[in-house]
Amino acid sequence: PCPRQPLFRPRYAKTVGYELTAEELDLYTAVTQYVRSRRKEAKAKKNRNVELILMVMQRRLASSIYAITCTLRNRLGALDEVIRILRDPTRSASEKKRLLKGDTEDVPGDYTEYEDLDERQRDAVERKVFRQVLSDDPEQVEKERGEVAELLRIAEALNKANHKEAKFAELLKVLDSSDVIRRENEKLVIFTEHKDTMDNLTERLVQRGYTVTNIHGSMDVDARKEAQRIFRTEKKILVCTDAAGE
Repeated sequence: PCPRQPLFRPRYAKTVGYELTAEELDLYTAVTQYVRSRRKEAKAKKNRNVELILMVMQRRLASSIYAITCTLRNRLGALDEVIRILRDPTRSASEKKRLLKGDTEDVPGDYTEYEDLDERQRDAVERKVFRQVLSDDPEQVEKERGEVAELLRIAEALNKANHKEAKFAELLKVLDSSDVIRRENEKLVIFTEHKDTMDNLTERLVQRGYTVTNIHGSMDVDARKEAQRIFRTEKKILVCTDAAGE
């Protein structure tokens, strides 16, 4: 009998550890303290939507500096909008309450349900909940806005060109030592949890001369097939979200 040919090429997965820089640790500690204190308050007030926002923040923090920066910027913009609504003398109390609540009927009840959603659904949920707050007192919202603005200031300082992000530096070391990069017939797949991280990582790799393509949840079937073709025939690295899991 003829030997059976394997359907897929062998795959090798590797998890690499790294240590945060002192500046990154400061950001991680500050965001974590904010999340813990606000989450405790959200639990006491049974506000699941705000709890979800905070858990998303913590996951973005673990993903990349760029991802948490984008998230903090979005939260700051949402809080600015909340403050404008609360301080608008032309709006009634009931209208303010309706505007702040928004359409959150289909928002998951907990983070486990949120994780079960696909990438596009998660993005839609985040847009709905990011304007949720724990108080309708504008002074209290102003206080949180100040906290988020300070976190964003720290994060944006780490996005400057002179900061060497520990996780990215470790990835470059892996690429420099990888046989996959040196062998013509081998390919490398890098999974990221968030599209912000994917976009930023792709840009930085291309700047260093690597050939990269992407697959993410906002792409339709035809776009994904084209990205697969490009990866197979032209590009060395695929940086993708879990939408490319198949």
